[in-house]
Amino acid sequence: MAAISLPLADSYQPTSFAERGVDAPFTAPLLAGSRLRQADRPGLELVVPNPSGGRGVYILPWTSARSLCNPTLHDLRLYEELRRVPLLTPTAVRTAARIVAREGLAGEEAQQAAIAAAAADADTRLRAAAKLWIGLRSASLSGLSPHEVARQLDALGALFVPIGLPPDADKARLPQLQVALDALRSETDQWARINGGDDLGAVAGMISSGAAAAIAAAEPLVQDARALAGDVPTLLQQWMRTPDDVKARLTRPEWVLDGWDRIVMLWREARWPAGQRAALLEMAQLVPELPEEAADWLGRPPAALAGLRGCRVISLKEGWRTGSASFSLIARNERLRARCA
Repeated sequence: MAAISLPLADSYQPTSFAERGVDAPFTAPLLAGSRLRQADRPGLELVVPNPSGGRGVYILPWTSARSLCNPTLHDLRLYEELRRVPLLTPTAVRTAARIVAREGLAGEEAQQAAIAAAAADADTRLRAAAKLWIGLRSASLSGLSPHEVARQLDALGALFVPIGLPPDADKARLPQLQVALDALRSETDQWARINGGDDLGAVAGMISSGAAAAIAAAEPLVQDARALAGDVPTLLQQWMRTPDDVKARLTRPEWVLDGWDRIVMLWREARWPAGQRAALLEMAQLVPELPEEAADWLGRPPAALAGLRGCRVISLKEGWRTGSASFSLIARNERLRARCA
């Protein structure tokens, strides 16, 4: 295979979540864990973890990424779907990924998971809108017709789907991810303490500290978002006046936790010490930095993340771009794809 000429990879500390990009569920091994963001020119660009396993990332247009590896049919279709998204957000990427998965391009398991997840979200959206209606029924509709109020509450209900509303808020996707992330934090911290004399002990410790930072940042943002539903008349008025501001506030938790579901699944899939060691190396490279923008959201600087990274996991003497190792990793990524639908 011809040598690939790429720009030097630099250390990377994004200033905003948009600059950090959105985790995209690609299945090709070298693209898994990459993030997508809007390019300065029309189109999208990839933020790719250093393929050599070293520090830093590559910022690549899609055409260059295709010279780096062979994207799967799923990845090609996903990119085409994402090109039509007006604004890249975690929710928009998740919706596009479900569309592609429902076509069967990531396997039958991912297909069924995407169909089930879309149906569950539709049901949760209806229930969220109904809960908001209950909070509004004794208030004046301010000249709005019931039909218009229902339309606006449905749009707001969609934004509460990943966050959840009482009394069953903890069943929502992000609260469940917070619980799983806390378990990951505890288990990797224990792994680091047990294996303190091992080089991978430091890797496990970095992952644990990254998970702790994400938990500490997400919790107040989730509570702040849910608090908006405590006064539905005021929320509706704000939504009618400045919908972008309300939407930004309600989607902050998803930006903070974006990408962690894949890391959690990698750890859950690991079996026995050898599998855990390989997983830690891969997970460490995927731990997302909290951008400087998080300080504006939280009113304080987020916890710093140690500048330690892992490396790509490949099989000895096997082609990691096109050989049999890549096929097993694609299958593994499709399994993760199903579990993160």
